[in-house]
Amino acid sequence: YNIEVVPGKLSITADYKVTVNYVDEKGHPVAPATTKDGLKTGADYTSNAIVVPKYYLIQSPTNPNGKIATGDVTLNYVYRLIGKYVITPPTGKGDVTNSIYPNDPKNPAAILTPTTAIVPYIKGYNAVSGGKSLTLFDPSDPTKGYLAPTAPYAAPDKDTYITYQLATQPTTPVQPTNP
Repeated sequence: YNIEVVPGKLSITADYKVTVNYVDEKGHPVAPATTKDGLKTGADYTSNAIVVPKYYLIQSPTNPNGKIATGDVTLNYVYRLIGKYVITPPTGKGDVTNSIYPNDPKNPAAILTPTTAIVPYIKGYNAVSGGKSLTLFDPSDPTKGYLAPTAPYAAPDKDTYITYQLATQPTTPVQPTNP
């Protein structure tokens, strides 16, 4: 409270604050909260969702912008962990690796599909996901690896599984023998 004494008049005004939290579904912080204090009744406030690495926005507060009434305002933006590509090499050819979908830097509620090769090339095998072969990043140099399959934009928390299948070798036609 601010107390101001003027001869013949006593004025008490309350100061309020707006706290913006960025939390997961269990209420745990995923990014530092922001606070603006020293606000008076009737003061305007605004808030925005932010891009949080490895998380995507699933819920915004019902009152992200408004006017201070009589009391502090707490706003919660709720996020969920982004899914990942789970890359499983053939037995004996390395360890399972995970690559989290990249955040869309312009939209806290969205993810992107990587545009660089993230799936390693393993000689004699083809990388597949969902029963479909992946596209080589550079067909003239397979060692650069494969492009990732399209990220699941409608369900950014779902993992995409990538495995390898033995490449089929073209067969050499058998020359007929003269009878």
